[in-house]
Order: sequence, then C-alpha cells, then structure tokens
Amino acid sequence: MSTPDYSAFQGDGPRNSDLGSLSELIAQLEAAEADVREAEEELRRRQQIVRSLSEHDIPEVMMAVGIETFKTTSGTEVSIKKDIRASIPVAMRERAYQWLEDNGYSGLIKREVRVGFRRDESGAALTLLDELGGKYGNVAERQEVHPATLNAWVKERLTEGDDIPMELFGAFEVNRAKIKKRS
Repeated sequence: MSTPDYSAFQGDGPRNSDLGSLSELIAQLEAAEADVREAEEELRRRQQIVRSLSEHDIPEVMMAVGIETFKTTSGTEVSIKKDIRASIPVAMRERAYQWLEDNGYSGLIKREVRVGFRRDESGAALTLLDELGGKYGNVAERQEVHPATLNAWVKERLTEGDDIPMELFGAFEVNRAKIKKRS
C-alpha cells in the first residue's frame, strides 16, 4: 500500500483542518452529483409531460372537436401540425440500407472503416493507418444514417409524393400541438 501524496497541502504533512476541509469538499461533491442526477431525472420527466401534451392530449382533443387552431382568451394560439419521425430499427438496418442503395439514396449512409488490432500488433496498426490515412484521411468503419438526415429525407420524400417503406425506416406521422404566444 502506497502513502497518499499530500504535497498539495501546505506544510510538512496534512493537518486535521486540511483533512476536515477535504472531507467537507468531498461531501459537497457527492451532494452536487446527487443534485445533478435528480435534476436530470426531473428534466426527463418534464420532457415526457411536454411530449404527451403536445403529441397526444392536445391534438386528440382538438381533432375530436374538429378544430385545427384554437386561440385562448389570453391570446395564446395553438395549432396542430403534422410531423414525421423516423428511426431505423436495428432489426431493419440492413434491409433499410439496401433499400436506400437500390433506390439511389446511398449518399444518406455515412460509412466509417475501423480495423481492430491486438496489443502486440501496434506496428502493423500504425503502418496501415499511415497507408490509409495518407490516401483517405481519417480512417474508421461504421455505417449509419444520421437521425436528423433521415427525418428530413423521409419528410422530403413524402412531400414529393414518393412511396417509401415507412416501417423499414421506423417512420410514422405524429400530430403535434404548436404554441404561438401573443407578441
């Protein structure tokens, strides 16, 4: 067991007051970390409430009474807008990428190339990195379609009247309440 380095404290070694201060600071850090976790959980809970109100509760009531826009007595205007959400399910990823390639949209797929080496192969790894890096720049391997790119592409295709396999892209239409406050 090694002796802790107390060189950051003044004098020849730690004084009880230094250790007391350190203990107090550690307790403050633990309390602050707990506060952050609690605040993050509260934020997630409130975001879920906003999502439920804006995507379910308000649109359902407005559609049930047959209105698309509503203005409150305080001047707040609420309207329902159709929105598209898309996220390729992991189980559909291969088929979705193939569909994109087959239909001329392979540019949506971001590709990265990665090569794994054992610890004792660092020389070979550096050699390959130099070769590929000199020719292609930063080298890694992975494929993905960025979620924002996918959402924009799905909206564009539907706006253009194209027939795309919605389930393949995890795409669905959602009604969302948009609030416009009085200026």
